[in-house]
Amino acid sequence: DVATVPIKFAMSKYEELTDSGMSEIEAVPQTVGTFLKYFNMGLDYFFNGYPQILAKMRKLNPDATILLIGAYNPYIKTSLIEGNEFIAIGNALSAGTQLQNTQLKLWAKQYNCIYVDQFEEGYYFPPQTLEYALEGNALSTHPVYEGHATIRDITDALPDVLRAAD
Repeated sequence: DVATVPIKFAMSKYEELTDSGMSEIEAVPQTVGTFLKYFNMGLDYFFNGYPQILAKMRKLNPDATILLIGAYNPYIKTSLIEGNEFIAIGNALSAGTQLQNTQLKLWAKQYNCIYVDQFEEGYYFPPQTLEYALEGNALSTHPVYEGHATIRDITDALPDVLRAAD
């Protein structure tokens, strides 16, 4: 997961450093380094793994309808020190999200898939704040009841999407 994993490891590193007595501002360089390491690993896995999966799916079932759901950044408001925009690590994920969505659109054409833009369609999940993450919800960005209802709405709209594509 390009978004959740880097945030999880960065927040763990930050807490480890500040719990050991390091000041918040002193912990920033190592925390950002940890974040960037896992962020880059996530993008690497995405760009190398996703096309292999799509190619295998197409080979197994050339006529299947495949939806590529656009990525979103649930951590857009997350920062290491609340209110300090200079280290708003959640904003860095937005560039990665845009990069993913651009690539998903290209792969949708290449592998004969349908790209669904969550933002244009209104299918996105609310951004998480640092306080929410620190309350133990750092991995709660995946669908719960409302998210699954959104997924149902996307799949219910599938026949309309297919008719519009013809």
